Amino acid sequence: MFPLNAIACAGAIQLATTQFNVGTYVPSLAWIDWIRGLDDELQKTGNEFDEFLERVVQDHVDGDGDRTDFVDILLAIQRIKSVGFEIDLLSIKAIILDVFVGGMDTSYTLMEWAMTELLRHPKCLNRLQEEVRTVCKGKCNVSQEDIQDVNYLRAVIKETLRLHPPLPLLVPHESTHDVRLRDYHIPAGTQVMINVWAIGREAATWGPDAEEFRPERHLDSSVDSRGQDFELIPFGAGRRICPAISFAAVLNELVLANLVHQFDWILPVKSAEDQTGVAESTGITIHRIVGTYVPWLAWIDWIRGLDGQLQKIGNDFDEFLERVVQDHVDGDRDRNDFVDVLLKIQREKSVGFDIDRLIIKAIILDIFVGGTDTSFTLMEWAMTELLRHPVCLNRLQEEVRTICKGKSSVSQEDIQDMNYLKAVMKETLRLHPPLPLMVPHESTQDVSLRDYHIPAGTQVIINVWAIGREATTWGPDAGEFRPERHLDSSVDFRGQDYELIPFGAGRRICPAISFAAALNEVVLANLVHRFDWRFPVESTKDQTGVAESTEITIHRMFPLYAIASSTTT
Repeated sequence: MFPLNAIACAGAIQLATTQFNVGTYVPSLAWIDWIRGLDDELQKTGNEFDEFLERVVQDHVDGDGDRTDFVDILLAIQRIKSVGFEIDLLSIKAIILDVFVGGMDTSYTLMEWAMTELLRHPKCLNRLQEEVRTVCKGKCNVSQEDIQDVNYLRAVIKETLRLHPPLPLLVPHESTHDVRLRDYHIPAGTQVMINVWAIGREAATWGPDAEEFRPERHLDSSVDSRGQDFELIPFGAGRRICPAISFAAVLNELVLANLVHQFDWILPVKSAEDQTGVAESTGITIHRIVGTYVPWLAWIDWIRGLDGQLQKIGNDFDEFLERVVQDHVDGDRDRNDFVDVLLKIQREKSVGFDIDRLIIKAIILDIFVGGTDTSFTLMEWAMTELLRHPVCLNRLQEEVRTICKGKSSVSQEDIQDMNYLKAVMKETLRLHPPLPLMVPHESTQDVSLRDYHIPAGTQVIINVWAIGREATTWGPDAGEFRPERHLDSSVDFRGQDYELIPFGAGRRICPAISFAAALNEVVLANLVHRFDWRFPVESTKDQTGVAESTEITIHRMFPLYAIASSTTT
């Protein structure tokens, strides 16, 4: 497996190199990319990956390994000079980088397509699960030896590669001399592109059902994906075939086999057509809007398709919100929720002003956008601190598993008596409030607050992050994660105790505070109840640290990587 710091760097390089660069299309405007920070971002990521690759190569130079791998072969070629030209350290690192970047995204993409097709074809999924579970009966995991006789698994992988090759166009080739191929004349110097995607859907080869996902077509067929059969060449063919084809084949089969062996899978009941369909993307996610920084260059965003992309997303979300509101208008529900309350206010006109359908949808959207990111961020910080403090994690697991002994999951009723769980959530909110600065307030009149005079019209911003780390309030260990401080304390985060106000206070307090508290506690309790957790052995200091990003919502500076192992309770 790839080390996690390599995965992070490779992902960053892919993102940085595939973002829209204005200078690529209009060289005279390349300075815009510099303003956007793309040059610095790519340079920083490149330096980090270069340091990692340097360590990889040096480890192989210094090591005395029993088994020779790809890097050892490159070093041997460098020493022996057996390829007719010199291969230096920079070339070796470049080749390793190609393997990392080229291999990870394609494997992930293939697995995503395989699961998509299996979920769209439950009979195929059931047949695959039956075959894998029969071969691996009584085993927790599927090994490489187990998959030798799982023929339907190979058929599923082949069919996925046929319909959804990760690279639809192979690496371009150039003819070195004139060639006549059937009725086509290809002059020397012609660049030839092989459309693997189209070959895999050719009705003349695969039959009238070429567009359908049907793994059975491969069970009695000798056609393979290793470059000998040109109707199925997702890895290429000839001397330029993907060098990692054998490794990729085994890896993909193992991952898919374990996914269907250990879990049952279904699509959500209310999955939208887009989520269950097989639409394929042809672009890259774009992050920064040029017009935000240089308004007169906003036309660049239009050329990049940002306006159309944003409009489409807005329309999709509006359709979803329209269905939500209409379901509540048409429904006969026993329990009222937030949308029902808004509709009641609209009907009764009880707030002194009209509230129309557009406003209702806007409020629902605010709740979605405001609540999703903050809950995720809080959970990430809670798991970070627990992994950094194993004693706290063990104590929390002991409490949860004692109360929920014999249960497969934790319910809202179970968490009522979990005092240490609540202490962990309070301590996480104290040190890592998702919103470090409260929504700005404006004083309507002159106010004297202790030694401070606040004139009317002043915009006041409350620094919740700083309040939670104030040594005069929390003691000399204010910067440390210690949930025990909350066990014998009456301080709560519901707006009455101003030393802990992650949700705000007063009339402007977060309206979803009760829901958020229960949701976060239930999620964290289930995570520690059903799994044991640890940092990967190869984690770097950055990955186990608590460096924070400087955004509206405080995220980890570096992604959290953790290994979960299932536990029986």
